[in-house]
Amino acid sequence: AQLPIYKYVPYGSLEEVMPYLIRRAQENSAVGVSIAKEASSVMAEIRRRMLGRAKTQPQTGTTTASEAAANNSS
Repeated sequence: AQLPIYKYVPYGSLEEVMPYLIRRAQENSAVGVSIAKEASSVMAEIRRRMLGRAKTQPQTGTTTASEAAANNSS
């Protein structure tokens, strides 16, 4: 389904449009900070879940230090 697209272009003298453009730039930067915080939280949760899973599932092909010592002494 085609959605309508609206473009908003401020026009006028520099003195008239500059406050609007500055306000929009500030709003956009605030959104960027919020997105960065959210992305950081999501990545931390992914790392937590991946490390948590690694602790509960043994890795194949690895040996513990005590297993390695027992293999070297025999």
